[in-house]
Amino acid sequence: NVLACIGRGQREVLDERVAQRRAVAFRYRDAFAAVDGLEFMPQAEYGLHTNWLSCFLVDESRLGISRDALIEARAKEDIESRPVWKPMHLQPLYAQAERYGGEVSADLYERGICLPSSSSLSLEDQELVISSVLAAVKRGAR
Repeated sequence: NVLACIGRGQREVLDERVAQRRAVAFRYRDAFAAVDGLEFMPQAEYGLHTNWLSCFLVDESRLGISRDALIEARAKEDIESRPVWKPMHLQPLYAQAERYGGEVSADLYERGICLPSSSSLSLEDQELVISSVLAAVKRGAR
């Protein structure tokens, strides 16, 4: 019963939380629009993408820094970032399981990075993430 009440309460603010996360993701998208090699994750032309995570693709040859080096640089500044979710067929438990395809998800995992995207992330915190990514890219491109 308690969990049902919590779920109902969360449902009442879900649209607001989605709007906040979309605002964070689009702020990052706009801030990095001119950065060659850091591309906002494509969104479907239909429906509404929640942008629950703020995901980007890193092209190391154009950006001048790898996805993993970018994650490490964020960690040194106490800013969490991580790879996008690891596909099931790359998980050890399912490595030998029969599967179809997987090349696209494997590529997204290898190049994808998630930046902080909490609905409670302040504008100042978002600016810190933006400036720290831009600084790491500038250092890495030397």
